Amino acid sequence: MKKQALILGFTAVLFAFVFTWIGVRIFGWMDLQIPFQVMTVAMLAASYLCAYKLATYIEGEDEPPPALAALLLFSAAFFLISKLLSGLGVSFGVGGLAEVMFFATQWALVGTCLFTTRFIKPRIMLFLGVAAFAMQFNAAMALGMFQMRLPEWINELITFIVAVLIARWLCFGQDSPADRVGNPAFLWLFSATGVMSLIITVHETLLGLVTQQVIWLGFLLSFVLLVRQIEPDGPDHRNSTVALPFTLLFLVFVGLFSAVGSVFHVSDIVDHWVPFTASGPVQLWMPIIVNAVVAVAILALLRLHQRVRPKAPGRMALFWGVILYFLGVLAGGSIFGVVADGGRLFEAISSVYWVILLVVPIMIAAQVLMGIGLLRVLLNLDERPESRA
Repeated sequence: MKKQALILGFTAVLFAFVFTWIGVRIFGWMDLQIPFQVMTVAMLAASYLCAYKLATYIEGEDEPPPALAALLLFSAAFFLISKLLSGLGVSFGVGGLAEVMFFATQWALVGTCLFTTRFIKPRIMLFLGVAAFAMQFNAAMALGMFQMRLPEWINELITFIVAVLIARWLCFGQDSPADRVGNPAFLWLFSATGVMSLIITVHETLLGLVTQQVIWLGFLLSFVLLVRQIEPDGPDHRNSTVALPFTLLFLVFVGLFSAVGSVFHVSDIVDHWVPFTASGPVQLWMPIIVNAVVAVAILALLRLHQRVRPKAPGRMALFWGVILYFLGVLAGGSIFGVVADGGRLFEAISSVYWVILLVVPIMIAAQVLMGIGLLRVLLNLDERPESRA
């Protein structure tokens, strides 16, 4: 039943996030006179075929509980049947029943995504979590003004490709951090919350705002717990007595500060809960203070001042990312400072142009470099002090 559950769950995931996206764009581009019913059946068939072919390559070696397989079969079947009926024109009318079916279908998709991640290989679990992390870089925005002239689907594709390439580089290979996770449950937690973050990134209105905020905080917590579980990648990294340079610790702090605010959306969460009646300085500084406090708490909880290796892989990407980050902050502050002094319409319009042309690409490039560097540093830590003999 394990493989059947994985195939059906993977079919639902591919249909919801891959083939529906492709089908809608093909349907719009070519202006084909193909009935929507035929398109729905074709997308379902393509999803099942791909899931059937790929299941052998992504299936994990352990045996999940039979109850979990049953839940996955039920949730995936419910979602696929609901989409098939909708595609064939079967309507539940307007009112209570239609709302219940819509609500149930959406949560069936959520459950299917979460359950499916339990049935895949550990490396793919890590890949999904890291890809969700890298999706928040919004890499397409590094194109600046050119990005605004591209169709939305191309920007989405660029961001997706960059995230996949980063995740593939970090998670696969001869030595994968996934192979050094002591408890695979933490891999599943990171993968599941990462998938949830992808769902609300793609479908922003699927879940309520407070639920989304809980998901982002859960994604942050799962990342920290996962890093805490990763063991060293070789015996030569044990019992390291080399003091960590303050410069590298500062770089890790800045990388964490940026990731907490932008990747895990803590800045947005704080902005939401700060009262509108609060003063301007409070609204400006509160997200910065909270991000810094959370970053320091992660440094302390993971004992990064003891566990980060002085020659940690990723330190150069982190270094150049931090340099670009501060250059972007200085450039943005200078541009808006001119507007604040002048206050004329022309300066305001010009500042927006220069922010889009110069500051945004610098900040996105900085975020990508810092994110890659931070991931490489944290996924290749020394042994935890408390586990040493």
